[in-house]
Amino acid sequence: MQNKAVLNKLISKAVQGTFDPQVTKRYLRAFNFGPDPKSDDIYAMALKFLNQGETEICVSYIIASLDVEKDHNPTFHLAKTMLFSLSEEFEKSGGQLYKQKHADFTKYIQLLEKNVAKLESELMSSRNTLKQLEGETGFLQKMKNKSKIAELNNQIPEENEKLDKNKKEIKKVSYLSQIEEYTKILSLILEVITFPSRYSWVYKA
Repeated sequence: MQNKAVLNKLISKAVQGTFDPQVTKRYLRAFNFGPDPKSDDIYAMALKFLNQGETEICVSYIIASLDVEKDHNPTFHLAKTMLFSLSEEFEKSGGQLYKQKHADFTKYIQLLEKNVAKLESELMSSRNTLKQLEGETGFLQKMKNKSKIAELNNQIPEENEKLDKNKKEIKKVSYLSQIEEYTKILSLILEVITFPSRYSWVYKA
């Protein structure tokens, strides 16, 4: 086993050097484990948060545990088990099919969000127009507005359905995107430990 001083923050260094800052900051947390941190204790915290469904925090503790002791087997096997389970969940949820259509989930979500903003604006405009037409008085005006009101009454549910569909798609893709991020972080952790020659820049003091 290499000296801990040399391997200090080994996994954190790999994460920082591989992922964008907005991703990195979610997983590299400023924990205070005292002057003599123990991987066993940090591993226990990882398990605790995993059991609470807090996967992101759990991964943060996995990183912290392996920063302290690269060869801590319980933490390594936890990361391995999580990677397997999350990969299965990604596949079961149709992740691979989505990736074939949309290679970049982030860009796809941004496109969906633009669609939602546009549909919300159109829906609000349709509702306001309907309200205005229905509020107009006078027999002739009511007869004139009759066909337009009927058209809007058919149009509004269709617009609402499109809006709901896009919102559901955002929720679905955001879920898949989060799983994908977890798997990328965990894969990196396992690779750095299993194939150190690929990450020689990480092992430099």
